[in-house]
Amino acid sequence: MMVLTTVLSMRAKTHFFYDPQYSDITGTRPYIVGLPRSTCNSVNAKAYIQFDISSLPDTVERVYLGVTHYPHPQTYCYSNCCADFYFYPVLEPWNEISTPSSPPLEGPSVYGPINISFPNNFGNKEYDITEIYRQWKSGLVPNNGLVIYSPDGTCNNAAVGFIVGSSDNPDEAMRPYLKIIDITSPEPTPSPSPTPEITPTPIPSPTGTPTAITLAYFRAKAGKGGHVTLTWETATEVDNAGFNLYRSKRRNGHYTQVNNAIIPAQSDAVSGASYRYIDTPGKGTFYYKLGDVDYYGKITMHGPEKVRVGLDNTATKRRKRK
Repeated sequence: MMVLTTVLSMRAKTHFFYDPQYSDITGTRPYIVGLPRSTCNSVNAKAYIQFDISSLPDTVERVYLGVTHYPHPQTYCYSNCCADFYFYPVLEPWNEISTPSSPPLEGPSVYGPINISFPNNFGNKEYDITEIYRQWKSGLVPNNGLVIYSPDGTCNNAAVGFIVGSSDNPDEAMRPYLKIIDITSPEPTPSPSPTPEITPTPIPSPTGTPTAITLAYFRAKAGKGGHVTLTWETATEVDNAGFNLYRSKRRNGHYTQVNNAIIPAQSDAVSGASYRYIDTPGKGTFYYKLGDVDYYGKITMHGPEKVRVGLDNTATKRRKRK
């Protein structure tokens, strides 16, 4: 058996945006930046990276994303000087040149935490993205690349960040790459033909893939102070990893994930469970969707449910039209 390692310096599509400070980005910066979520200002950049893997092998042993980190050797860091960073699959297409008004939809994290503290100088690092690569190749998750940032934080002020060389870096050694490790078995040595044996006909496997969950209901109820309580109940859960919640201001508009981390499943294939989550979107009209995520990364959406938070801090809810 041979182990083949291939380092692919193929061009990646890279970008970072969703922060007014970086609104002039044209896709030619030598670096991309992912930061912690900031509670005191709008410095909330996210780093995006995507490879075209259409010509790459479907079956692999391991796949690594290689990047070169910029050091943070300065003598100061005022806040968010230590944070955990994660890789999230991007579920919608994005453009490395333009900056849309809202970020594309993201799935649950597929790698992390990567702890970055001040000061640091990681240099070249390789991160195992084998599972999401397999999901991309199988079509379970659309290949719109990864977005990298820290979902937690307080106030970004000279904060740590996931800052790495982009595909436009003039130094080729700084650009991101994929490392694919493939195991290839050699051709077997011919052997004498064995005496034929009669083997029983295999019993066919059941057709179809079981649904991850059987949803009893999904409801959204608004209350005082701009709070929205989201509740749902399942009758059964098959291979269910958990749930994500998404919010939009329009029924058919862009939905943004509400929860920072996946809401773990509490049930199994023979029993259900009840769930509750509180969101604080403010005042206005909002639409919510529930996404159940199976162990293979497939997301099934439910909803939407419409909620209107009134100006007098009371709430009314209008059910979706049939």
